[in-house]
Amino acid sequence: MKSPRLHIQVFSDARPGHEIQSLTLAKKIQSLAASREKTATDRVCVSLHRFAIRQPWLSFAPRVLPRFGRHVLWTGDSPAINTPAHLVITCGRRAAAVGKWFCLQQRARGFQPAHVQILHPGDSPSHYDFLLLPQHDLRPHHPRPANVITFHGCLHPVGATWLHQQKKKWEPRFAPLKQMDSPLVGVLLGNPGIKFFTRQLMPIKQQLQQWQPHSRFVVAASKRTPQTAKSAIAAAFTDAEILWLDETDGDNPYAGILAWADAFAVTADSINMLAEASATGKPVRPLALAAISPKHQRFVRSLQNRNEPPKTSTEKIAVKILDRIDS
Repeated sequence: MKSPRLHIQVFSDARPGHEIQSLTLAKKIQSLAASREKTATDRVCVSLHRFAIRQPWLSFAPRVLPRFGRHVLWTGDSPAINTPAHLVITCGRRAAAVGKWFCLQQRARGFQPAHVQILHPGDSPSHYDFLLLPQHDLRPHHPRPANVITFHGCLHPVGATWLHQQKKKWEPRFAPLKQMDSPLVGVLLGNPGIKFFTRQLMPIKQQLQQWQPHSRFVVAASKRTPQTAKSAIAAAFTDAEILWLDETDGDNPYAGILAWADAFAVTADSINMLAEASATGKPVRPLALAAISPKHQRFVRSLQNRNEPPKTSTEKIAVKILDRIDS
């Protein structure tokens, strides 16, 4: 087998919101590079490596302290240090530290990988070849270095092709629900705080029924939803057509909800879920606005001020990265 023309290493701390952004970008670069070369996508290799970091090295991330590599715990295959990588993609401060360590190891062996970091890790942008920052996360009054690329919301795969694929995949479960005339409202829950679930969820359900009259609900929690909130969610949505709280309820229907629901109510603590729901082009109602940070508030305002659904910037970013590493 021929060696890959482009080898992309993705390092993930297994947080879904981080991993999906890294993999979305990696797969888009893989597709574009294969198209440019008119070759099979397996000539552009994407490797995913999940990790944990021991303390106290974890607390100092994104700094790479001495003996850092000995305290990175790989949950699957560890990356091959002696095999050249062309591109390293990381998201979040923990992955930033692992990516920096890996690039140092590679450069010590004469390789020259480019490091793409998604989200500001808290150190200097000069440590990365590309720093991808959401617009709501920009630091005011700070000059923007040439290696900083901005985008709206988050990097995600939601678009016409993805929605068509998911609609077909989830058709057996959702198509029977769509035979009724009343709209389906997808309720997507993160973790805006336990008071939201115990005190506000029932009144909010009544507000949603006024927002979308005669609506029926399909509800999905997330990995960040606290265990202590799940009984309150179940009590509020006893009549839900679908209620998913964790893996004990079967496969997570989140993608199916995005593809099939007519409108969405999303807790505003999750920029990822808000951005993905907004990318469907359907009505989106943010929930728990009082509990979110200033940067989350900036993102919600940016959604409310748009006249059309935001389109992911992933392809534009992938083109910029490919152009730079090919030059």
